[in-house]
Amino acid sequence: MKRRKSSTVIKTILALLIFFSMPESPINASSLAGLKVEYTANPIGIDVEKPRFSWQMVAEDGQRGVYQSA
Repeated sequence: MKRRKSSTVIKTILALLIFFSMPESPINASSLAGLKVEYTANPIGIDVEKPRFSWQMVAEDGQRGVYQSA
């Protein structure tokens, strides 16, 4: 069972990395930085069932009112 949880977490992390590395939409000119899992930028392994993800939004110079909607 531990192997299955670890596999699921790894798949989730890979999916998020692929999603966040996709090209930006021209409508939304912001990006994400400081991607972390369980407060670690490059975790070797995660031993929690529900890992915490964190990130920081970065807007282009002069852009205001940028927010996360989903």
